[in-house]
Amino acid sequence: MNQLKKYNYVYRITNTKLNKHYYGVRSCDSDPKMDLGVKYFSSSTDKEFKNDQKINPQDYRYKIICVYDTRIKATESEIYLHNKFNVKNNESFYNNANQSSTWFDITGNKNTANKIRMALTGVKKSEEHNRKNSESHKGKKQSSESNRKRSETLRANPPWLGRKHTEKSKNKIRETRIKLIADGVIIPNRIIHSEETKNKIKNSNSDTYIIMSHDKIQYTIMHLKSWVKSNNVSYDSFLRAISKQKLYYPNGSEYGWAGIKFEGQSQEEITEKLLELHKQPKIKKIPSKPIANFIKSEYDKNIHTLTNKSMSFISPYGVEYIIGNIKLFCADNNISYDGLRWAIRKRKNEYNGWEYYKYHIK
Repeated sequence: MNQLKKYNYVYRITNTKLNKHYYGVRSCDSDPKMDLGVKYFSSSTDKEFKNDQKINPQDYRYKIICVYDTRIKATESEIYLHNKFNVKNNESFYNNANQSSTWFDITGNKNTANKIRMALTGVKKSEEHNRKNSESHKGKKQSSESNRKRSETLRANPPWLGRKHTEKSKNKIRETRIKLIADGVIIPNRIIHSEETKNKIKNSNSDTYIIMSHDKIQYTIMHLKSWVKSNNVSYDSFLRAISKQKLYYPNGSEYGWAGIKFEGQSQEEITEKLLELHKQPKIKKIPSKPIANFIKSEYDKNIHTLTNKSMSFISPYGVEYIIGNIKLFCADNNISYDGLRWAIRKRKNEYNGWEYYKYHIK
């Protein structure tokens, strides 16, 4: 429709006091010189800027840059000027956006972004709007390229890095937790699973384990391998301790972890079993002076299995073990097999208090 107008022109409005400009495009039927600054005062959304032109016309200068026979050509000229001076980010211009072929680009303009954010803050969407929005996204999957770009962006700029909860946010979290405790949904340091949740856990493809730390906090672990990896725990050693119903002491710590496999037990049975495991005698502290006695271990019974790769281990208590099956030995003594192999490759003679040497068969 604008292409049918007689005049299509690009203009510049200058505030001579502030030396600030505005570039725009206009289509009209009258002479541009009798239009700009007389009937028309820009397409800016800044009301103060437009009103000031009417109140203080002596402070403004109007210039017709060029007149075109079509609106498209005039818009192309405006795009060139906006990109040349980057008007959306230039403090010498009133423009809040750069013109493009079909839309305005406001990327990087903090003032405009803040105005939009403030206008939308506190606005609640209707149930119908939320329903339509939900249905429009159902069945859609992000491409691997989109996931990769999003992942790289979050890694480069973690949204919560350095940020802390406000007092208002902390109070909301505290009030919600108090309400859940009062309603019996949760109790401190323990979650009560519904029967439906128990059945889901029981019928899941992966085994589920319930773990209790030394301070009696319970954790429900759906994927044990992922959990031990993130907590720097030996998977084989931990699984072996669970199967033997023993406490697991990570890396020689004096604080043990109790764990059982979930097989549909009630919450009371789980807690009772874990607390019973925690009643086992605690690991002894490492003496200040190691005991120098030589004690042969049960592994010496299979002396014929020893090879040139066998190792001699001395525990933090001064007990020597001659080992043929190193992986089994690590599992029995809560030693990370992968960590020990790394230490051996680095030619270190000690790992987590254990000294080791190559054993020479006599």
